[in-house]
Amino acid sequence: MVEFERPFYADAGSRVMVGGKSAEQIEADLASGLARVGGFWRSPNYFESYLQAAQMLIDQGQSAGCLDDIGLPAFYLQRHAAELLLKSVLGWILDIQDFRNQLKDLAYKTDIEQRSAELFGHDLPTLLSRVQSRVKDLDLPPPPPELDALIRKLDALEPTDTWARYSTSRKGKKGSPTIAHQKEESVIPLVELQAGLVCVADLIASRELCDSSYEDELYSEWNRLDHILEALVND
Repeated sequence: MVEFERPFYADAGSRVMVGGKSAEQIEADLASGLARVGGFWRSPNYFESYLQAAQMLIDQGQSAGCLDDIGLPAFYLQRHAAELLLKSVLGWILDIQDFRNQLKDLAYKTDIEQRSAELFGHDLPTLLSRVQSRVKDLDLPPPPPELDALIRKLDALEPTDTWARYSTSRKGKKGSPTIAHQKEESVIPLVELQAGLVCVADLIASRELCDSSYEDELYSEWNRLDHILEALVND
């Protein structure tokens, strides 16, 4: 039987981390105001973490009557969660592309710089476009249309991808005009966006065992190719 360095405590109520903490540790950390992340069983799912943080902040904003005050950070958490989801999907697609290239040539090596470039950036429509282009080129099933609708709603609110983080930015190279982000009133439909984000998460992310999702479809193809490659290498 495998022995672990520390006892394993399951955290059935968390989508962020598989492993939990002892009751004593939970109590002590809460009293000291400490958060613990990392390690084999407690490596956080960044997407789920930001999604949950957005929900909790919005719930608190509603109960305290201060949605205006937390509007920008809540929106940032939402758009960052969407960015992480897009990059997760794109990562699966790039893995599938690499496997297919390896099937054509077992000596094929992944271009790390090109892969990093594909996953680089914070512009949501650009990342979505990369996903849509890749699945078309690879004849993979497209992501649910709800993803496109959500990205359009998020993008419509921000003139630049740093709109929720800074008061000004430049959309272009150094020397381009400065954009003031809040010169006019913006209306952020936080609750509507959160509902859309949760809906998209349920459709795309593998959030529950035995649930079907878009990532499960991509994983099935990834797993099929992985088995074929393993058999070829070991033949």
